Parts: sequence; structure tokens; C-alpha cells
Amino acid sequence: MLNNLLSDRFIDTFAACSSEDSMFYLLEKNDVVAEISSALAIESLTENDIRAFTTTLVEEFTPGKSFPYQAQISALCVALGGRFSQYSNQYIEDVASLEYVEMLLANRIAKRIKSNREANGKFEITDATIAANEQSINTVVPLHRDTLYCAETA
Repeated sequence: MLNNLLSDRFIDTFAACSSEDSMFYLLEKNDVVAEISSALAIESLTENDIRAFTTTLVEEFTPGKSFPYQAQISALCVALGGRFSQYSNQYIEDVASLEYVEMLLANRIAKRIKSNREANGKFEITDATIAANEQSINTVVPLHRDTLYCAETA
């Protein structure tokens, strides 16, 4: 499924994109991105799959040359944007913090997703956060603005 991000059809869709706005809009509406999001939700695609795929893409990074997989990295950011896990948070944060001119568009897409997530008031409570509060829970639970949700009250 991730190889669909390397298809001519996917690449041609974004070949003429030069602005963050047009790229973000097209990625949000893209079938391949939607399939990846759905596959992550039902766990037929794992975060480890995305990690391995991204690693192969990043091997092509050469300082001073435009990174050829900005649309693919951006697509993965959009697909992960609706997930609130340590991995998705870290992936988006890592791409948003890149300071490479070669990956400027992917960086801007990730920053936009990060900003949208913060504006929607969604944060993540992890096992470590809960342990710090001397509680225990086995799952990651999203916290929505001013509303605490826990497994016992669900």
C-alpha cells in the first residue's frame, strides 16, 4: 500500500504543486492518503511499516539537491495527522523541525498539521504521563480541550 505513494499517478498529482496550500489540500483529498489512514486505523498497516518505508525514502536525501520524496513524506504526515500516538506525534514533530531547504514543502505541511492539531485542542496522554500521576492505563487516550476521558468513565 505504501508503494502507491511511489506510483506515477500519485507523483503526477503533485508534480505541479509548489505551494503549501495546494499540496495540503490535494493530500487531504487523495485516495492513497485516505487508504493509508484507514489501514492504520484497522492495523493492517503498522507504524513500523511507515518507519521502514520512510527510512528507504530518506536514504535518497542528498544535501544541496531537492529531496524527490517530499510529497510522500507530506502524505505520511497527513495520514498520521488524525492519529494521536507517540509515533505519529514524533513523526510529525520530526518533519516539522527539519531545517533543510531540500525538504521545505514537507516541513511546512508538517508544521501545518501540528498547528491544526494544537488548535483543535487535542493532546496525548501516554503511559509515562499517567505513571507520573500514579495511575495506570494500558492505552493512549486522547484528551480533548477541557474534557478528561478515561477508560473507567467510557
